[in-house]
Amino acid sequence: MCYLKYIKKTYDEYRFKEKYKEYSTTVYYSNKSNQICIYDKEEEKTAKNDEIQEYERNVLRYELRLTNKHLNYIKNRYGITKVLINYLDEKVYKKYLMQHFFSYTF
Repeated sequence: MCYLKYIKKTYDEYRFKEKYKEYSTTVYYSNKSNQICIYDKEEEKTAKNDEIQEYERNVLRYELRLTNKHLNYIKNRYGITKVLINYLDEKVYKKYLMQHFFSYTF
């Protein structure tokens, strides 16, 4: 997938996160509060010699990994407890997506 090629060319450092590439199929942005991981699912499966399922074809995967430090900050600042259901809300999803993904790539 060609999108990953363009994401690899984005900023090396942005919004207090540093970009690094641990694997050729993946781009990471990370700081002490969270980590963004962007990778091509097909390339990942191929690199691991795993069978590619139909639903994994042409998929650019985006993950936002929140650290315990971030969850504690949200709990202390806004009173939102560290329970998964609090982070599965569509408004929360859109907020994190806009704040942590689109600001890097567009």
